[in-house]
Amino acid sequence: MQATSAATQARLLSANRASAPARTERKEPAAILVGTAPAGDPGPASTGAILQAALEKAGAQGKHPKHFLFFSPTATSQAAADAFLARLDERTEDRDAPVSIATIGAQITALAQWEQGSSPVGLTNVDNPVLVVNGDDDTMLPTSSSLHLAQLLGGSPSPTRSPV
Repeated sequence: MQATSAATQARLLSANRASAPARTERKEPAAILVGTAPAGDPGPASTGAILQAALEKAGAQGKHPKHFLFFSPTATSQAAADAFLARLDERTEDRDAPVSIATIGAQITALAQWEQGSSPVGLTNVDNPVLVVNGDDDTMLPTSSSLHLAQLLGGSPSPTRSPV
């Protein structure tokens, strides 16, 4: 995909949607897909390297890896990361079990297989609306992958940018 901003890509996708046949009724999304990519899209296989880099940065700076995976390096965003992690620590009951090294390895293997051994062909047959959501500068999966997914899903509403 050409190096264009997420906003430009969203406008291009909106223009593509304008040429689609008009619907007589508006449907709510049948599914919401968050931070994901269509099968075969480049990006998911690099998650292991991204995770390793975040672990190294976290160790060097005495921070949690989430600071580097889910938040930008700005002071405001890093303060939000601190607040988020503090809220996670407040919960004392019904906490998720810690993720094991085996689980991480299985996830990385699955992501590589998703990228290298799959095809998005069936997505064009989806006729229900699907809401595709992603950050505009996602560290784990490229935003362009979510835009590509939305393009492949013929029943998806046009992507929009929402300030967070």
